[in-house]
Amino acid sequence: MSTLVVEVCKVKSVKPHPNADRLAIATVKAWETCIRYDPDTKTAEFKPGDRCVYFPPDCILPPKLANSPHRVCKTKDCKNYNTIKNKAYKDGMCLNCGKTLEFMDGTPGRLGVMSYCAELPKKADGTRMEGGRVKATRLRGCPSYGFIMKIDESKGDDLYWNVGQDVKNHFNVKKWEPPEKCCDGDTAKPNPRFHEYTKIENYNNFPEVLAEGEEVVLTEKIHGKNCRMGIVLDTNSKGEAQWVPMCGSHAVRRKKNKLKKIKRTFGKAVWDYLRYGLKFKKPPKFEVGPISEFWSHLTPNIQKLLLWIKDNIATHHDNFKDPIFSIILFGEIFGTGVQDMHYGLTKRGLRCFDIAVNRQYIDFDLKEKLLKQFEVEMVHVIYRGPFTREILKEHVDGPTTMCEKKDAGKFSGREGVVITPIKERQGKIGRVILKAISADYLARKNPTDGH
Repeated sequence: MSTLVVEVCKVKSVKPHPNADRLAIATVKAWETCIRYDPDTKTAEFKPGDRCVYFPPDCILPPKLANSPHRVCKTKDCKNYNTIKNKAYKDGMCLNCGKTLEFMDGTPGRLGVMSYCAELPKKADGTRMEGGRVKATRLRGCPSYGFIMKIDESKGDDLYWNVGQDVKNHFNVKKWEPPEKCCDGDTAKPNPRFHEYTKIENYNNFPEVLAEGEEVVLTEKIHGKNCRMGIVLDTNSKGEAQWVPMCGSHAVRRKKNKLKKIKRTFGKAVWDYLRYGLKFKKPPKFEVGPISEFWSHLTPNIQKLLLWIKDNIATHHDNFKDPIFSIILFGEIFGTGVQDMHYGLTKRGLRCFDIAVNRQYIDFDLKEKLLKQFEVEMVHVIYRGPFTREILKEHVDGPTTMCEKKDAGKFSGREGVVITPIKERQGKIGRVILKAISADYLARKNPTDGH
């Protein structure tokens, strides 16, 4: 997951919307978002150089920001129901039914963008969480990511906020986190050497991290669930060092076999006592179930790959001279029942996207060579060559490369792309790896998101 960045920004540019007279397109950092435009005065809501607050996709806006600030008629059988029409109302009354106006979303807000936000999940008591999750959309054919807002002293904003200042706490904006699904008896004890995958920041938040012309690889970002498989040098109960295989999801190390809850009735326990002379005792809560899905993808080929790296990486490659203590392969499980995008599969598959040795990720060329050598499938490479912003915009949208369009299902586009330099390096964000997400993917209907 990427870091939530809600900053004071400067509008870089404003250009006309090609398909709408009352919209313009503003660029903030590397994000593009639609803003209002008045064709009579030929002025946009913002102009280049204006300071603003930018709310990116996947942040959760509280009601005081997301809700509409307008009062409307709330009489359901009235033709003016829930609509914003200045000529339909007068002196706080509906001209059609004569009823008193009420705030559109129950409580007044500031941005009035709830209709452009995704609903939040329901809580345990069945009520829905308050606020809205910012998403991307297409407005008259052009992608629009998130929202920008004027800095208004009358609303409690500070006119002296500096560009780059983090204001998420000021506005009480949270990061949307997909739920981590975990079954009873499935969780194994964490091991610090069996680490989680690196954080991938959004390119639009950090456009300066990649240099124009730097050789990069763009791979298709798969909509599935994260899987990590590896071998870790650990100490057993006797104090002896040994290599231990481990598997897990994004943040949870998983046991090899899922434990299933079993039900034994009082009558069954008594019958066992009478028939076999067993001592009457409380029946066990769990029994060993089938192999965990995360372990099921640890194929013989992947096992051979991990062992080859353990025995050969230090002697074959200068970057790994230290004693090896951790080797982890990272992949994405996808297919039927994983998420709402199945990529034409009636079962489940896995594609590898990275390999880490001692927490250090190996260069792309070596990774590609090893995966090919051991016949382990890798994520699809969409582009390799010099990086430019235009190249990125060209490839972030489009049909998935995972299957034929006719087999893809309701949504046949791609989630987006992951951008990595050919040679691993560090930068402002730590490890240099970025993602760019398709507006079509973010705007699709009935999405599912989970780790």
